[in-house]
Amino acid sequence: MTAPQSSSSLPFRTETFTANVEGRPTEFALTGYADRLLVVASQLGSLGSILAAEKETVLGGGSTYRVDTLLGRRDEPLAELCARQLAERLCDAGCDRPLLLCLALERATLTKAAVQQVVQQVLEHPVW
Repeated sequence: MTAPQSSSSLPFRTETFTANVEGRPTEFALTGYADRLLVVASQLGSLGSILAAEKETVLGGGSTYRVDTLLGRRDEPLAELCARQLAERLCDAGCDRPLLLCLALERATLTKAAVQQVVQQVLEHPVW
């Protein structure tokens, strides 16, 4: 894993780093804006599928997480799972901003274990 790089003179916080996901080098770029969190996780050198996730309050006071695929494959349940779990864990960690996730993992590495590894890497590098 490479050392994180931060920006300090900008009105938002960004960190970039490389970590292994399912044994493959994965580039991460995390940016905390005032109104949302942008997470890019790429093994392909591209943005991949772009998903939006945010917490919604339902009747009775409970909450749920809505995930929308904005661009890319709409038939990839593990990408939606990644966005949903990431939004939920970020909320638990104190980040209540909507999430914009760009996920470009090789098909062979897009597994439940990879989802957990992506979530863990993001939580270890807070930019919110």
